[in-house]
Amino acid sequence: MQEAKPVGFEMELELSGSKKIFNSMLIPVRDEFGHIHRIISLSSDITERKAADKQIALLNYSLDHVKESVLLTGEDAQLYYVNEEFCRRLGYSCDQLLGLGVSDFDPDYPLDRWPEHWRDLKEKWFAHF
Repeated sequence: MQEAKPVGFEMELELSGSKKIFNSMLIPVRDEFGHIHRIISLSSDITERKAADKQIALLNYSLDHVKESVLLTGEDAQLYYVNEEFCRRLGYSCDQLLGLGVSDFDPDYPLDRWPEHWRDLKEKWFAHF
């Protein structure tokens, strides 16, 4: 007897004039003899998530191909995003930099002064390091 396992897949449907994307799973249910007598189908609408993923991919591509250094940091001074140019200029890989704090590579911004600098950043939305 061939073993039937749950199967997951994505499908696109045209509903009410708009395209929807679903993540679906088919789960076989067996009877006491091991025969499949029912299939449970679960589906989730992932249209918005797919659109957001596409926008994020476009943004990442754009930021990684500018010749300016770009980083995203937070109120805690940790690095959450660095582009390829930023990594190249500092001589580190992106993986090495992510999770570091700004003070780890720029002594002009020690952690004790970061809250003041963060307030300035929130007003101006950018800074030069």
